[in-house]
Amino acid sequence: MALTDIAICRAKPREKPYKLFDEKGMYQSLVSPAGAKLWRLKYRVAGKEKTLALGPYPERSLADARGLLFVDVVIQQWIGERSSAVSPSRP
Repeated sequence: MALTDIAICRAKPREKPYKLFDEKGMYQSLVSPAGAKLWRLKYRVAGKEKTLALGPYPERSLADARGLLFVDVVIQQWIGERSSAVSPSRP
């Protein structure tokens, strides 16, 4: 289910950091005990999970974070196509 701006605004700090998930691997991570809300994107490279920081909320709005997600997905697809098109030569 897609995350909404209202749900983000209503997210309250807890004793431990927690995540609010959005679609396609994006999530708002570290709704920290201090109240910080930070956008993160989970992705995989060569089977290893990586995390990309997209910026803090509300400086980076939900729409902006989703726009960055779209750009990142397009870049990752392009990189994947390029790397599969180039195969190492064998002697």
